[in-house]
Amino acid sequence: ATIIGCFGNGDHSHVLCIEREKQALLSFKQDLVDPSNKLISWNVSEEEDCSKWDRVLCNNITGHVSELHLNDGFLKGKINPSSLNLKHLTHLDMSSNDFGGIIIPSFMGSLVSLRYLNLTRGGFNGMIPYQLGNLSSLRHFELANSIVDDFQLYVENLHWLSGPIPYAIGNLTSIVSLDFGFNSFDGDMPKSMGSLCNLEAIDLSSNIFNVEISKAFESLSSGCLSRKLKSLLLKDNAFVGQILDEIGEYKNLVLLSLRANKIYGPIPMSIGKLSTLNSLDTSFNQLNGSLPKSLGSLSKLKDLVLEGHVSEVHFANLTNLKGTKAYGNELSLVVSDYWIPPFHLDFHRDVPTSSMGQCLVSHPPSKRWIFPIIPCLGTSLTYLVRISLKDNLLSGEIPDCWKHWPSLGVIDLSNNNLTREIPSSIGSLHSLGVLLLRNNSLTGKIPNSLQNCSDWFGLDLSLNKLARTIPRWIGSLLQLQFLGLRSELLVGHLPNEICALFTLQILDVARNKLSGIIHQCFKNFTAMTAIIPPQSRPRTESGLGFEVSSFTGNQLCGPPLRHDCKQGQKTTLVDAEHGERKEEEEEEELYWFPLGVGVGFVVGFLGVIAPLLFSRIWRSAYFWFFQEYLWNKILDSFTKFKHILRT
Repeated sequence: ATIIGCFGNGDHSHVLCIEREKQALLSFKQDLVDPSNKLISWNVSEEEDCSKWDRVLCNNITGHVSELHLNDGFLKGKINPSSLNLKHLTHLDMSSNDFGGIIIPSFMGSLVSLRYLNLTRGGFNGMIPYQLGNLSSLRHFELANSIVDDFQLYVENLHWLSGPIPYAIGNLTSIVSLDFGFNSFDGDMPKSMGSLCNLEAIDLSSNIFNVEISKAFESLSSGCLSRKLKSLLLKDNAFVGQILDEIGEYKNLVLLSLRANKIYGPIPMSIGKLSTLNSLDTSFNQLNGSLPKSLGSLSKLKDLVLEGHVSEVHFANLTNLKGTKAYGNELSLVVSDYWIPPFHLDFHRDVPTSSMGQCLVSHPPSKRWIFPIIPCLGTSLTYLVRISLKDNLLSGEIPDCWKHWPSLGVIDLSNNNLTREIPSSIGSLHSLGVLLLRNNSLTGKIPNSLQNCSDWFGLDLSLNKLARTIPRWIGSLLQLQFLGLRSELLVGHLPNEICALFTLQILDVARNKLSGIIHQCFKNFTAMTAIIPPQSRPRTESGLGFEVSSFTGNQLCGPPLRHDCKQGQKTTLVDAEHGERKEEEEEEELYWFPLGVGVGFVVGFLGVIAPLLFSRIWRSAYFWFFQEYLWNKILDSFTKFKHILRT
């Protein structure tokens, strides 16, 4: 945003900028290349008062230039030392520019009034001058680079930040925020950093520190820093070793990220002392063992990346938890089937659909995950649209309670060890468009309830142990673009109803026990032939373009397979289709018979037994009928029969 210079206020409205400082700004501009004309107002012919120039802010009492906002200007060139004449400059932001890899000038260390310095993604390269350690009034210092930059900043060591070394006039005792992310810093952390008593945020992410993580914490906790620090980001480095109990000394820590290092061993029990912690990320390390139960005492924790052996105890008091992830670790999560979490994960509606409400657990694979935890993560996730738990070692059966997540559009549970049948409640997800259950050990048949999902785009059930026939209702999924049923135990024939799937691009039914003719109507699948380049299409007499490998391993015949069908097979096809319809009718009978028995029992209970239990008059009449009337009738009949025998 354009920042316009000092505006008058009261009796000081007439104060102009200092002439010496105006000339310093003009000299500063001369060495800059300004392709976007961000500094076009820096022109005495247009405006004599530099306090009204864009991106300049001056004191409305003294007229001294106090702030320069030169960020996001795509500026090039070099930094003119005329800026040293801006002796009252407290704020300098030159971030997000394109200085082409020049070295940060050492004379910047003489801008001793600076309280804010931001050179992030400015296009600077090379060694950071130790003279910046002279900026004793500095409170916010940002030198981060972008991950896509070709430039890298580095230092010989970090001692100039606070140490009593000969080159430093003072130290940065006023510093509040320090951001050195995405550079090439390495070496030890000086213990003198622990004396930066006002420092609240440290970001050393994405550097090349390769020292013991325990020494880093020891250095930072050697003074008053540990009592003030709120944010510590050491992710994406090469810290090694184990985390020691010193981590518990950071009483006010809110954010801690140790992601993507080479840290091993267990997390210490002292982690439970970080009572103000909101976010914890230790993923992509080599941690092992059980998570300390003290983790469950972090009642303010909102964001957690899981690893290790996790149980209900670890979530006992995490009532504020809003987000959780589990990837890049050896995860073992064990809870009871009836566990109700004390938290509700937060999924916002005001974010793009592509990222809204995603529950992700990706590879490397977890050791073990008892699956019933998943639907228990919250029954109020009405805006959850995607669940991806592929490429793990999930075991057990898929829970049958998907009705709690009505907005789900994508379910990906591929490449796990899931067993038993596909739950019928998945069919209650009317927004479901993609179901990926490939490469598990699922059994039973393809549930009929799946036909209730009207927005099908892709269905992949390949590499399981599904049996029975391919249901005819598949042909009603008119928007289906890929269907994977490879390597199952499916029998029977390809249902003729598949011919209605004109949008189908991928069909794979290889390696089943299917038989009969591949329907000629498949040649109408123009969408399928369109995605295969003409030069790679298999040449067949019918000109069909789908892959031969999608039908092999069965007893099918006809194009695109090379062997033609015999007359007997064609006749058998009609009989088989009749048999399949009969089988489906029998299935319906098997469905209605127990239902009829159940209804009959209910009617009998309500009509006869219930009145006897709840009505005294009915009971009296019932027993009178049997004792007085029916029994006497039986005795009379028996007496007559006996008399007949005697005569």
